[in-house]
Amino acid sequence: MGFEIVLQKPTGTELRDNRLWAAQFCAHFPQFEAFVVEPDALREMATECATDDLTPEQFIERGHGLQLNWERDDFWIRVELWNGDVTLVLPNLPDAGAAAAIVEARPFIEHFLALGFVLTDGWTGEAIPMGDWQASLVNAYARRQGQVERVAKLVGGTAV
Repeated sequence: MGFEIVLQKPTGTELRDNRLWAAQFCAHFPQFEAFVVEPDALREMATECATDDLTPEQFIERGHGLQLNWERDDFWIRVELWNGDVTLVLPNLPDAGAAAAIVEARPFIEHFLALGFVLTDGWTGEAIPMGDWQASLVNAYARRQGQVERVAKLVGGTAV
């Protein structure tokens, strides 16, 4: 688990097939590849994540839980498409630091913002003001990385 950047889907598009969002995203950013989830694992995830309004079959049918991945030697980004949001996950303790990681993720975030997604605070669910959203994310990422380091020290392990 890394640092999560959450973008709420535009109002009225919650039920849209995530494969359409993914295809559009990958057309702009072909370096991302779909992560293939084994059918049994997908069914288990669908059963766990289904809601009163969404059966496991609908969860699978709409491509919820679809993951797109891009990685290089020292950095990676995962894009997860869910029922009501898209989550970008960045690694804990990136070599270049939190600010550089957010700069790296900026075009992907801007892609979804241009489609009407709303950037939200991962803890509160409140919209992040668009004025200086990049600085807000850098601060949140840095705080998260501090927590990761503290937990690693407490449990006597290494932060990953």
